[in-house]
Amino acid sequence: MLEDQASKQPEAVAVSEKSGSFHWQSALQLGVGLLATLGLWFAALAMIFLGISGIAVPSLNTDVTSLFLLASGLALCGLLILPAVGYASARLFNRKFSVPPWLERINWLYAALLFFLFIAVVLVGHLISSLEIISWVLLPLFHLIALGVPIVLLLWLGVRGLSLREPETAWGIFATGLVVSPALILILEMIAGGIVLGIAFTFLSMDQQALAELQTLLGQVNSAGENIDVVIGLIEPYLTRPAIMFTIFAFAAGIVPIIEETLKPLGVWLLPGKGTSPVEGFIAGLMCGAGYALFENLALASQAEGWAFAVSARAFTSLLHMVTTGLMGWALVLAWRRASYGLLLLVYLTSITIHGLWNGLALLSFTNFLNLPDDHPLLIVQQVGIAAPVGLIALTLASLLILLAANRYFKPQPKEGSLLT
Repeated sequence: MLEDQASKQPEAVAVSEKSGSFHWQSALQLGVGLLATLGLWFAALAMIFLGISGIAVPSLNTDVTSLFLLASGLALCGLLILPAVGYASARLFNRKFSVPPWLERINWLYAALLFFLFIAVVLVGHLISSLEIISWVLLPLFHLIALGVPIVLLLWLGVRGLSLREPETAWGIFATGLVVSPALILILEMIAGGIVLGIAFTFLSMDQQALAELQTLLGQVNSAGENIDVVIGLIEPYLTRPAIMFTIFAFAAGIVPIIEETLKPLGVWLLPGKGTSPVEGFIAGLMCGAGYALFENLALASQAEGWAFAVSARAFTSLLHMVTTGLMGWALVLAWRRASYGLLLLVYLTSITIHGLWNGLALLSFTNFLNLPDDHPLLIVQQVGIAAPVGLIALTLASLLILLAANRYFKPQPKEGSLLT
């Protein structure tokens, strides 16, 4: 009982180190941060160069707006790593400086203003995205605001009233979720996808007719170029085959959640082990999830067509990532403190289930756009998909309630007789 009460108290992240000793964690944070920042900015410049080339040579048929949206996202990610670099360098050179955490300055009035700002930015950005002449110039700014503000609001809802001290650790954890976790997740998902494709091609090689059909399809897709409607029309008959659809669902709702929920809390491991409280693990998990959600949003919502819908949908996905990773951070620290891993396994399986349900429902909702004949064996899947948006809304509300309940649970209770509420 005493341990549970103590776990609710916000404690500073304590790092035990001797005066003047070399802090290798800060050195690692500094080195990785600088490399990541330079890499992201170089990639952003490459995207800008490609966009300018598309403007100068219209025959290239380049989606200029999408390139500039992606460039702005990469540049922002590089910029957000700099605080982690700055705090790490200060630790290495025995310079101490502290900036009051800006999240603690937000109150409900500011939160409401940010929410209405998000709505206004999405509405105005929707109008701008339809104007090809100026969208590549103006939309990137609206893009960053529309994807960043929901994450700030969700992070505030999760950490309000809790301790946000030790800025070096906080920014290091956020930067890990922003860059390191996505990179590792992308590599593993590509490997997993390659294995699945390899197995599929192995079976196809046993059927010469199916192999010849696939080669013909690839040639047709290549000839279609960037005409998305033609490409969709070509591959739709194959997507509706039961074996292919089952494989897509198994990968997106099974393999992907397992990989992502394993690596998203990577930044929690930066905490100093048993000296960390569960509330700090929860906060660290939220920050990991916030960083990962921001990078994924900037990577997947960078297109002018359907921009408003894409950035609005990513706000709900951000909530999912932050809640599951926050719970994982809490469970990890409890496992370290108690040397018991039953609860961690339960939370891990719950996070995978929530993530898998989200991905599965999202895929089901897209089956409504498939043209299936009345006697198609997957017609029942399409009929279930009609209710998928309702399931996504319910899962979003449940995630929001979990976030609010966790914040209330971890918030320190006022002492008996106190006037504080």
